[in-house]
Amino acid sequence: MNKKVNVNQNPSEPVLHESQLPLFKKPSFQYILRISLGITLIIVLAIFVVNGYFGNLS
Repeated sequence: MNKKVNVNQNPSEPVLHESQLPLFKKPSFQYILRISLGITLIIVLAIFVVNGYFGNLS
């Protein structure tokens, strides 16, 4: 029981720490790219909507 618990705890702790560091770096970069792309798409759509709305008004 004690050996199994130790074996389960020891790998789980370093795996979590090691996985968190790279996972945080990788998704942060992908997140920035995805967020920037999403913002640009939203701005483009907003411009199209505003242009269409003003075009219909005028």
